[in-house]
Amino acid sequence: MSDDSLDRLLGLVNRLRALDPVSPRRAWLAALEARVEQFSRASCRLAVYGTLAPRGVNHGLIGGMPGTWARGAVRGIRFVVDRGPARGCPGLRLDPAADLVAVWVLESPFLPSRWWRIDAFEGPAYRRVLTRVDIAAGVQVVANVYVVEPE
Repeated sequence: MSDDSLDRLLGLVNRLRALDPVSPRRAWLAALEARVEQFSRASCRLAVYGTLAPRGVNHGLIGGMPGTWARGAVRGIRFVVDRGPARGCPGLRLDPAADLVAVWVLESPFLPSRWWRIDAFEGPAYRRVLTRVDIAAGVQVVANVYVVEPE
């Protein structure tokens, strides 16, 4: 799959994820996520940049999960959330034209069964999206990451 095709597919999945859970388009989302999963195993990867990262104050939520950790980077803007219940916590806004933001990537076969718990922990201020992550020179993977959308 070409880089442009992958970017379009990830963008579509992320837009559909933002819809109301009872939207009739949820069937499209399931089909697209299955397609992404076929070639990426994205459901088994989480990129973290804040309190869930190793040595972060909330790392315990995922730190005991069997898996492997790798350093990585995404293109975006990292900032401190200035509103709502996440006020004072780190936030990320993806932006392909921005600088690299350092992340840690957890790869674990146990993540798919725990997304509901991590989503609940992150709360409504954060939205889980798929993005490409550079994990080594010339090596990219697709992973889930929590972003904060602008108001």
